[in-house]
Amino acid sequence: MKNFAQKITLAAAMVAVLPWLAGCATSQPAGSAAAAPAPAPKESKPLNLAFESPALEAKMAQLGVLTNFKSYWQAHVDRNWALRYDLEHGIDPKRTNSQFYGDYYAKAWSLTSLKVHQVDQDGKNVLLQIEVTLVDPTGKKPDNNFRMTDAWLDADGQWKHINMDGILKSR
Repeated sequence: MKNFAQKITLAAAMVAVLPWLAGCATSQPAGSAAAAPAPAPKESKPLNLAFESPALEAKMAQLGVLTNFKSYWQAHVDRNWALRYDLEHGIDPKRTNSQFYGDYYAKAWSLTSLKVHQVDQDGKNVLLQIEVTLVDPTGKKPDNNFRMTDAWLDADGQWKHINMDGILKSR
């Protein structure tokens, strides 16, 4: 259990970097007059997902987390923040609604590739070691490729992404 707690702590530290790379839209409060409505979803691009070994995909399928994992990251590719919000765990909907979530991620960098390197289960939690490539949609900054822990929780039979973003959790 101590090893799991260390992994969660490391994952939380890595998540602190993600909003910076994602270009979170926190400069305006949600619902402000200057906030632009979310753009209509564009045609979906396929999720560029790879596994370090075929056994990892099979393990995720066996655990039952694969479908929601793919949906969550496909939603990032599609910029479908409402779907991603529905797949999050750890956000109080009374304090952070889907509109704020969408506004927060409105300037997120585009996800161009995702690779799963490791899958670990601890009770109702699954920790995935993943590698992502994010691209600045403005083209002003170079692509960013990094590894991080992606944590999931079996919440009443449905796998939810564990949100560790300090801003979304503290609102």
